[in-house]
Amino acid sequence: MDPDNIGRPIIYDGDKIRNRRYDVWSTLGKGTFGTVVAAYDSKRKHDVALKIIRDVERYRRAAYVECRILDQLMDCLGHRNSCIVEFFGNFSSTIRNQRHVCISFECLGRSVYSFLKANAYRGFNIEGIRNIMFQVFHAVAFCHSIGLTHTDLKLENILFVDDSYKKIVDSRHGIDYRVPILYAVKLIDFGNATYETDYHSRIINTRQYRAPEVILGLGWNHQSDIWSLGCIICELWTGSLLFQTHENIEHLALIEKIIGKKIDKNMIAKVRDQLQTGTQPRKKKRKNHPQTRSKRSPSEQSVEYFLDIKELKIRWPEQATSQESIEHFDNTKILKQQLNIVPELLDLTYKCLEPDPSLRYSAKDALKHSFMSDSELRTQWLRKGVIFY
Repeated sequence: MDPDNIGRPIIYDGDKIRNRRYDVWSTLGKGTFGTVVAAYDSKRKHDVALKIIRDVERYRRAAYVECRILDQLMDCLGHRNSCIVEFFGNFSSTIRNQRHVCISFECLGRSVYSFLKANAYRGFNIEGIRNIMFQVFHAVAFCHSIGLTHTDLKLENILFVDDSYKKIVDSRHGIDYRVPILYAVKLIDFGNATYETDYHSRIINTRQYRAPEVILGLGWNHQSDIWSLGCIICELWTGSLLFQTHENIEHLALIEKIIGKKIDKNMIAKVRDQLQTGTQPRKKKRKNHPQTRSKRSPSEQSVEYFLDIKELKIRWPEQATSQESIEHFDNTKILKQQLNIVPELLDLTYKCLEPDPSLRYSAKDALKHSFMSDSELRTQWLRKGVIFY
């Protein structure tokens, strides 16, 4: 059996779950964790989204961690004002001879990424970005205020409350351009969220949203979320990933080119010190794992491969993995070229994409930036316009 299918829930429209309380009427999506379905909750008297976790122990444990975090989020003052998905509870249920953890959420629309894809990857207009990012920064600021880092911010984890739209002729994008009727969004997926006092994984984030301090193995904190948000801002405008890469060395080279700043020598010096003291994090070796490649993939190479420890710089282009990688680097536009039409948006993005996390904006700083400081945003998207952190 395909390992990706082990323990996967077998669920169909019309199925009844938990003593017929939940009536499944649609499958919303599938992921490595399991399946999300829409169901009518006969007790609450409205539709909910059920995240049905695979019958695999490690996914089950992760689900309980997510439930614990969601429960704590819901207990915090102001969670209803936080632009975070509403969590209704969790339970276990046997479905076709498999035992699944089920997590109940409010039923939302499609993800911002899905909307962008359906719009032929034509980016959002400036007002749309302003409205979406205000809410996302607000949600992230709320998490940070209680010591929680999301660690997996990306367009797939930002959902429209209502994904209905109208089609217009747009001066930048042409005909049949989709514009959301309502820009209300909520942040989802706290399966990898981490408190300040919890164990911090070596690697976090989807590759393209990963901050330089994570790539270098220097440890991370709330500021890694802000880097991801900087990547998201640009993606919302251009419709494309800012860092289109799958390799550490190419990723660092693209950061230096796109942002226009070298990786700080002090950061590389910290890597050097870690190597000297044996504290540089290493990828755990798999036992009894058959060798399928002549060498490790570039994304798994040690820092010594892509850093010049003596000169305190990245070893680019001499350590580029291919000529294709160099050509991709050469053809990539700098941030100023990608966002030059909107100076305020460019400035906010630069402040979020500061390679040194100690100099990077915080979520609260971003909310005070001129691009998002309009009081109308608070009135429109926050209950009574009140911020609780």
